[in-house]
Amino acid sequence: MLPRVRARLPLIALGLLLALTTFAGVRGLDFGRHWDERHLVGQAHQALRSKLLLPRSYHYPSMSFWLATTGLALGDVPEKLESPSLRPDGQRTATAPAPALPGDPVLRIRLIFLLFSSLIGLWTYLAARAAELARWPAVFAAAGVATSFELGYHQRWIAPDAVMAQLGALALWLLLRARGDRRWLLAGAVAAGLCCGAKYTGGIFLFGALGVAWAATRGQGRWRVVGTLAATAALFGAGYLLRTPGTLRDYGRFLHHLSYELAHYAKGHGSYSVPDTSTHLAKMGAWLGGAALSPWPAVAWAWAALALLVLGLTLRRGPRWLLPVLPLAYL
Repeated sequence: MLPRVRARLPLIALGLLLALTTFAGVRGLDFGRHWDERHLVGQAHQALRSKLLLPRSYHYPSMSFWLATTGLALGDVPEKLESPSLRPDGQRTATAPAPALPGDPVLRIRLIFLLFSSLIGLWTYLAARAAELARWPAVFAAAGVATSFELGYHQRWIAPDAVMAQLGALALWLLLRARGDRRWLLAGAVAAGLCCGAKYTGGIFLFGALGVAWAATRGQGRWRVVGTLAATAALFGAGYLLRTPGTLRDYGRFLHHLSYELAHYAKGHGSYSVPDTSTHLAKMGAWLGGAALSPWPAVAWAWAALALLVLGLTLRRGPRWLLPVLPLAYL
């Protein structure tokens, strides 16, 4: 085999992998209904009909609103939005396929969410390369994420979770590239802000960005450190506000909805919560180890063991490698 072709094989494998997982996602666009979709699509529909491009709802940040609005605007905006893909009011998530109709705007919006969030495979590969992995191990890392059944299940929904994961992977790549180059650091801060603009819990990436900023300027003088930290925080805020300008433009409603969500999750989430801390941690450990990474427990536990091995190797390389990835431990 020619050396040039051999050198390109990992990239060819990566391209085929991402194409296959995206195709699988497209095949399942009409499967099931999600309880958040009616609200997010309704916000986009109201904004386009009123020509006021604000969601008027801030229970989530506005990244999902903009993606939904883009998808809806690509076709005719009906006077009344109806789709068999949207769950009826009061119905929980349904797992039966919804009958797809030609030109269904909900399926069009789902496709945009799927394509946008599927970039996580590319960012994972680039992050692995930035962490000094060889090409084939980086492809293996991307495959572990891109073929995740949990991710594939959520990518098609008009919901913020997979979008936040994709932007978090982008921020991780940029921050890992930031060693010795301030431009990568600042780009990573913007990506971290966009991640927070997808879901508020993504704001934890600010601490990863600040940690990298501190490590990159340590020993260069107090004002250099302070200036870099301030620039990182400012660009994080700019990235967030770029997607959620209603934080300032509609601040009264924003504060009301944010306060509601803080109180809501402080009290638990109905039957989806486990109030006892030890039981909660045990169930989370069982899920992360035996279910999250594969529908087959043996495969899931093998992936979990491999993840712990990689964590151990990362710890041996020094704390600077951990700074960008610490937010993932929280998420």
